[in-house]
Amino acid sequence: MEFPTENHDSFIIIPHTFAASRIYEEDEVSHISSTTITLKISCSPIDDENISAEDIGTKAIIGFQRLKVWLEGMLDHIILIDVSSELFPPLQAAVGNQIMITPGKPDDSMLAVLLHSKATAITKDLLEIFTLSLTATDTDNIERLYRCSDKIYPLPGIEYFPELAVHKTPWWT
Repeated sequence: MEFPTENHDSFIIIPHTFAASRIYEEDEVSHISSTTITLKISCSPIDDENISAEDIGTKAIIGFQRLKVWLEGMLDHIILIDVSSELFPPLQAAVGNQIMITPGKPDDSMLAVLLHSKATAITKDLLEIFTLSLTATDTDNIERLYRCSDKIYPLPGIEYFPELAVHKTPWWT
C-alpha cells in the first residue's frame, strides 16, 4: 500500500537532556545558575529526487548519528558564558573545552538560536532541522520554540571574537 505524501509531513523528534551552568553579568553583578536543559529537535530526511529512497535513508541515519554524537558528547555539564564576560578568560583557563561561548547573555532565546544553527550545520545535506524546543529548569521550564526555515540566523560571524578564533567560522556554523 502506498501512502500519500503530498500535503503531509512526517518527521522525527530527537530529545536530549543535559546539565549546564549559565554564567552571566547583569547590572555589573555576576550570576551563576545551574540548570537542566531539555531539547527536542524535530527533523526529517532531506528529500532528493535524484537519489534512491535507500540512499535518502542512509543519509538520514548518518545525520541522526552526527546529531546524537554532538548532543551526547559535547553538551553535558557545559558552562554557558557570554564571550565578553570578565569571567570568561580565567574560566577558560581553568576548565578548557567544557565552555560554550555565546555572543550575548546565554538565555533560552540565545541558546535556541545557537543550538538550532549548530544542529543545521552538523546535519547539512543529511537532515532538515525544523524546530528546536528548549526548556530549562532555571527558567521555570517555559518552552522556547525556534524555527529558521531560511537558514539565515541572527548571529554574528567570527569577527565577534577574532582574538579567540582558531577556525574561520564560529562554533555555531
